[in-house]
Amino acid sequence: NKMAVPKWLNRDFFETALRQYEKDENLKVTDVEVKRILDTSEPTTSAIFSASVSYSLFNSTNENSTKLIVKTPASILEDNSDAVPAEPSIDPLFETEIEMYTKTLPAIGKYLLCSLDERVFFPNLIYHSKSPNYVLVFDDITDKGFAKVTNQLNFENSKLIFSKLAKLHACSMFLEQKTNEVSDYKQGLFRVRPDGVEHMLNSISKLIDEIATWPNHENYVEKFKNIHENFHRKIRRLYSVNTPTDGYNVLNHGDFHFRNMMFKTDKQGTAYDFMLVDYQVCIWGSPALDVIYALYMVASKDTLEKHREDLLTHYYDEFVAAHRTLGVKEKPPSRLDFNTELIRHGILEMIIAVCFMPYVHVDFSKVSIDDLMANGEASKDVRREIYGHPDYKKAIQELLPKYLEKGFLD
Repeated sequence: NKMAVPKWLNRDFFETALRQYEKDENLKVTDVEVKRILDTSEPTTSAIFSASVSYSLFNSTNENSTKLIVKTPASILEDNSDAVPAEPSIDPLFETEIEMYTKTLPAIGKYLLCSLDERVFFPNLIYHSKSPNYVLVFDDITDKGFAKVTNQLNFENSKLIFSKLAKLHACSMFLEQKTNEVSDYKQGLFRVRPDGVEHMLNSISKLIDEIATWPNHENYVEKFKNIHENFHRKIRRLYSVNTPTDGYNVLNHGDFHFRNMMFKTDKQGTAYDFMLVDYQVCIWGSPALDVIYALYMVASKDTLEKHREDLLTHYYDEFVAAHRTLGVKEKPPSRLDFNTELIRHGILEMIIAVCFMPYVHVDFSKVSIDDLMANGEASKDVRREIYGHPDYKKAIQELLPKYLEKGFLD
């Protein structure tokens, strides 16, 4: 049952969570309603629930109410019994996210507020636990006016995101200088999601089949066959930490696309506040990882085509300004250093264009991302249709010569 709510997600659970948060051992939960949130556009590695909770504090006659978001591994839905796991298995996704929310993000938040005069742009953590189940409980920011968007962003809204990303990256460099602990984030998307790598290989295979039907594209077929054959090696190199002679490193969000963002917008649709969620695959490495993601998965196609260099310049200027304000010891990287990172990690542009861009054209009310990533015949038929979509075909045919010229297909 995809809409099932675990039996342990009950009044006792929320009482424990809120007692810890409110620092009131006599707090009483008087009512709780929990519902599953199902997003078919996202892989179901996590199960997300919304909770409306009413409670009373010690020595108070007033009833309080709050709305919360609960995040736990999707695997808990496979066993909805009352049994407590004897030995919970380690989940690297939740280990990373708990570490981020309890240690790294609070420190970054202080730098944002105190040094950069910047609002914190991640949700407030109410409670977390690793046993008997991994679980995180957050403020429900939809109750504060934040909402997801259904389309990628125009230039002005993209500028806001690139500015926030630059400050996040600069704060992470400063925190690493202080603690030498930020560089411990070494898992990343492709180490903890091997099924994702297989999905990418399948996507490249589908593109090869599609390109083979286009006149005068034989050279691209051979290029992509070579990429497919050496994909694991290329991914490892892409997500390797830069040595001091290679380049510079920051803490990357690791899955920096618009579906992991929530916004407050005015009547004209201009974003004036922003929240970034889902910190499960954060990784210490080249800033190009997040920046390239942002170009393709945050900015709209029109924005990318018309304002690519404007966005990169805006990111770089904001990063250097934050770097200097924070007082990072190392000299800020030059624009050449930044451009070099983008070129050296340019294969990520191809990976995103081939493995993620096609799904912009999918109606996720009719099919889930999990179904698309499966290996059944029905899934293969849908993927074949996606890669033959006229809009995607036009977009990828415009991009391939650029990737070839820059050496991203070598």
